[in-house]
Amino acid sequence: MAAKSLKGREHDLADSKRQIDFSNNEIFASGDLPLFSEKIKQTKGGLLRPKTLEILQINLGYMCNQICAHCHVDAGPDRKEIMSKKTLEKCLQILEKPQYILDLTGGAPEMHPDFRWFVSKSSPNRGFRSYRAFKSYHPKSK
Repeated sequence: MAAKSLKGREHDLADSKRQIDFSNNEIFASGDLPLFSEKIKQTKGGLLRPKTLEILQINLGYMCNQICAHCHVDAGPDRKEIMSKKTLEKCLQILEKPQYILDLTGGAPEMHPDFRWFVSKSSPNRGFRSYRAFKSYHPKSK
């Protein structure tokens, strides 16, 4: 297992511009695979349109105690980027509107230094249903 994230290893795919280039010019270059926009037109008949906001997903950062090959955010112990408390406070303002499902993700959101504070301030008595998603815990996997 790798000891650092892709970013920490300075891997080519840690760069988002390289990821886009890889997707556009390598994976889809032959034309064998349909583009997402083309597939949506075939299956839904047009553009996807949002309805109402039901789930507020907040990525608290890339800090994590594990390095998983399948991690789509390239989290790891060497990643120290986390959401600021000022931004968390703005999220609390959004949560004042009722009936959101709150989905806390990361890395490992429970490693964020303000995690307990944020969860206590965003308690279900504010009018939304709480939902937490951790690397080690997923309520739908029962």
